[in-house]
Amino acid sequence: MLRQYVASIPLSKGTLSPMTSQLIKPVAPRLELALNNENSTQYSLRLISETQPRTAKTVFIDDMLQRIATQRLLAEVREHQGLDYTPQVIPYVVDGDILNDWVLSALVDPKSEPQVAKVMHEVASELAQGVTQQELDVVKQKFLIDMKPLNKSPEQQAYFILRYAIHHYGVETIYKVEELTKSITLDDINQRAQTLFGKGTMSQELIMTPKANPKG
Repeated sequence: MLRQYVASIPLSKGTLSPMTSQLIKPVAPRLELALNNENSTQYSLRLISETQPRTAKTVFIDDMLQRIATQRLLAEVREHQGLDYTPQVIPYVVDGDILNDWVLSALVDPKSEPQVAKVMHEVASELAQGVTQQELDVVKQKFLIDMKPLNKSPEQQAYFILRYAIHHYGVETIYKVEELTKSITLDDINQRAQTLFGKGTMSQELIMTPKANPKG
């Protein structure tokens, strides 16, 4: 019955209005606010870029790049700098939009903020220069393992089918995850890394410092 009604609804491919006309304007290079309730500083490096709307392949590439970026950041902060923090790499990307807004962030001791800031800038700069074939091979394997439960979960399948249908990623991609993943080349991922972390990006430092204690 539901299929009968859905089939009768005429569908047409529309265009999404870019949401970046007001967001891609220059931002303050550094914004520091005393908002943190804890005795810690939340340091974030925001990287903004503008590209064509994403395809299914780009969605997969972004997932892989997030994993590689997180691994590099963790290794640099913990192993090389000896700091006990858990940095994150968070892409704030809206399906159908042309704005890429990636954030490298960590909750740190205020005294460590300059050191962590330096590390994040260096990691972003190194990502723009590209990733290695070994990194790509490893992340592909992990990505495919994480996507396997999709075949056994009707709920997840329904979500992906709806998402991919709405944004014209291609519903058939859901059934060709391994094929599409294997088709991603080192050049594909490095071109995307250059777009997200390279010279064409606009950067902003967001620093939320501890609130000042009111004098009694």
